[in-house]
Amino acid sequence: PLIKEDEEAGACGETCCVCCPDAACEKPGLLSKLNRCYVTIEGLRYCVNGAPILHGVDIVLRPGELTAVMGASGAGKSTLLELAAGRREAGTTTGRVAYNGVPLSPALRHCIAFVHQHDVALATLTVRETLRYAAALRMPHAAADRGEAVERMLSLLRLGACADTRVERVSGGERKRLSIGVELVRSSPVLLLDEPTTGLDSDTALNLARVLSRLARGDARGGAPRA
Repeated sequence: PLIKEDEEAGACGETCCVCCPDAACEKPGLLSKLNRCYVTIEGLRYCVNGAPILHGVDIVLRPGELTAVMGASGAGKSTLLELAAGRREAGTTTGRVAYNGVPLSPALRHCIAFVHQHDVALATLTVRETLRYAAALRMPHAAADRGEAVERMLSLLRLGACADTRVERVSGGERKRLSIGVELVRSSPVLLLDEPTTGLDSDTALNLARVLSRLARGDARGGAPRA
């Protein structure tokens, strides 16, 4: 994963991540070609109303690596992640973002999982119901595999103990892991996380970092390494 951490935040501060799962994807075609994904950013520049925000960023992310993007608040870390995910349309962007040499496009954007800084989940649903709902939306043509995908996420992210608990009653760390599971349920080849440790205490943030590290290595699901 690509993790962004605010230098001012300390051990339990703000963090952003990008993860490129190397397991088989639920969606055929483009996604299946992105297994063992390499992310390349070359000469990325971004301006808003003529004011430069990013100045020629170059990054190479390889499977199995956990990478941190660090900088002061307002340095453009979240902007970089949003551009890498194809989620920022305002402003002027030049440079190249590619996944396994395939330039970022609207079609490719749907293959990239993105976890926002603020968790978005219906408070009245249970953890398992939330994952089932996400699987139904993200795996419309793989109904037979949804149940297995949900149980895999519960096990992978250690959410089994709270699987039947309403989201409004789970801890901050569990809620953050649920947000990750919602995006990973379809085995997306790339996962980006914007400040996933925000609001977590140092111990919970460390445990989350360990989960992301296992995801990057691929040993959490027995798969190949991810970048």
